[in-house]
Amino acid sequence: MSLECDDKSFEHLQFWQLFSTEGSSLRGLVVTTFLRTNIQPVAEMWLKVLQKSELNAFSLIMDVLHPSNFVQTPKDEIFLTNKTNVNTMKHNLMKFFNYIITSDFIRRSSLIKHLTSHLTEMVFSKYIDVRIVAFLVGREIISSLLELEENLLSEEDDSESESGVKKQNRKKEYLNLQIDKLFTQIIARSLCDVESIIRVKPLLTIGNWIIVHPKRMATDYYLKYIIRLFYDKNSFVRLKAVKMAVEIVKDIKDRSIIHEFVIRAVEGLKPRVMDVNSEIGAEAIKALDVIDSNFEMLISDEDQVLIFKEIYSHSEIRALAAGRFLTRKFTTDKSGENFLMKIIDFQMLQNLDSDEYLISAIVQYTPYLTQWSNWITCLHNENDMEKKVLICSLLKHTVSVTTTGQLVWSEDSKKHLSVQKKLQANQKSIKNYFIEIIVELIEEYAQYPKCLVHIISIPRYFVNISDSEIPVLMSLLSTFKEFILTSQDMKLVKECFHAFNYVTQKLNSEWANKAQNMFQPILEQLNKFLLINISKYIQNNQMKVDSEDLKINLQRCNVCATFGISQNILKLDVDAFNTSIIKQDLAGIDIFGNLCLINISNVFSHFQIQLKQGCDIQKEVVDDLKTKVNYVLDGALFIIRSKLDKKSREMGF
Repeated sequence: MSLECDDKSFEHLQFWQLFSTEGSSLRGLVVTTFLRTNIQPVAEMWLKVLQKSELNAFSLIMDVLHPSNFVQTPKDEIFLTNKTNVNTMKHNLMKFFNYIITSDFIRRSSLIKHLTSHLTEMVFSKYIDVRIVAFLVGREIISSLLELEENLLSEEDDSESESGVKKQNRKKEYLNLQIDKLFTQIIARSLCDVESIIRVKPLLTIGNWIIVHPKRMATDYYLKYIIRLFYDKNSFVRLKAVKMAVEIVKDIKDRSIIHEFVIRAVEGLKPRVMDVNSEIGAEAIKALDVIDSNFEMLISDEDQVLIFKEIYSHSEIRALAAGRFLTRKFTTDKSGENFLMKIIDFQMLQNLDSDEYLISAIVQYTPYLTQWSNWITCLHNENDMEKKVLICSLLKHTVSVTTTGQLVWSEDSKKHLSVQKKLQANQKSIKNYFIEIIVELIEEYAQYPKCLVHIISIPRYFVNISDSEIPVLMSLLSTFKEFILTSQDMKLVKECFHAFNYVTQKLNSEWANKAQNMFQPILEQLNKFLLINISKYIQNNQMKVDSEDLKINLQRCNVCATFGISQNILKLDVDAFNTSIIKQDLAGIDIFGNLCLINISNVFSHFQIQLKQGCDIQKEVVDDLKTKVNYVLDGALFIIRSKLDKKSREMGF
């Protein structure tokens, strides 16, 4: 008998006449029918066959599920020899079982009994593909039985007679029995499979059943399997379990059905917040966020603290998820000022130098951070100086994050365009608002360096400066110059130095030249101070960096070093550093060591720029720089060795 079977000849075959045939040709015919593209006529014909001789025909179909069909090429003349055929057969088997199960014949217990027994054997197979097929067939059968049960429930209202009601109840009892039996023997065992790829499949299936048939499936008996997999050893399975829990909470509108599940889910999700896998941690926080927004009083204050700590995580996705949770909790009204005060009070309690972490985590989820007038109102209304400093710091980081696109960039072209537009809008609003008040703001807080150091950074982010706005920038430059020369706070000096350079770059060439001319006396003054005082330090064996004025002005030069200064005093720096080691002058070692490293960096960076521009660098200059670097490194190593020796002596070694 030919094993090929086209559509036309197939439809006219009398299958039930073939069951007395022996040998692999019949088995081959069965397999061939399941490899056809159109499975509908196959299912119809096999249904007729099964109705004529149910057990013999069903045994033959079970033969199709033989492990050899999915894991190797048998010695027979036919069978599946490639992955495409295996996948086609799996797909058609699912359709076939769905078709025959929805017919009346499947309710004959003998067929279900044989099918369940066969699938149970397959679940314990040593071959992965066989176990997958067993699960897929079991899934298809249960799905079909659930549909039948759903139809029976919808038909209850139509049954008026007592006998009709009893008949419906018997059918429901039978379906319930078969569903639970198949689930226990096939699906539950697949959930315990050693292979994670198999454990995930029933997890997703159970979740979908719970969502589609909540009244039947949203019970502790089925829901417990979702929570159990929160603790799976495989991170992919844990991730899918957490995501499925979120879908269940979102999609099932009747909260009373899943209330117990949610209580248990919260307990299972808390350890996942700190999962070693950051994606799982983020999804767990999202799940708790969804639960908290739908169920009151389930997330305790202690649980919230656990989530809020993740705002400061080094994992970006975990921090963003926690930031979203915090933003939702703090957004209780439409007042941006109230939201800001809650954020400020929250950060005050953390006692961490982590303002940028907080802003980066929440900035995407609220419009209130970019309402600049509310920041200034909060700043003016606050009397506590520590809080004022915090407000200025948070404001600075908000300006930075919302204008540079940190943590909001996307590879998606549409999102990318949206982000660009948002950044441009933020840049425009920042400049338009702050350029009107920045000079007054700096004057108001001139006596408070800790506030001022943050406020001064804001002009860095001004863009598209118009001619009418240039006088404001020139006034700012004049203020920066004064602070650089007179301030005793080195953080402020450093910020003014950087701000001066940034703002200068935003001016056109004419005004930029004027700005450089304004800054030139500062550089000359710093250069002169360094040359005189470093030379004096090297020549005077008794002199140490113990004068506060000397220390501050050396630090000022340290902060404001440029290439010109670095090139002039580099050799003096190295000599002063070595001299400070000989003198055992700790303040000198610290200051001159830093000055050496900064100046060497400046010179080296300049050389790199020249090389990129194709300029010739004399070998002697490079060798001289290398020698000076070695001096500094040797000196640093000497200091480290001395400290280690001293510590060893103190410990008695």
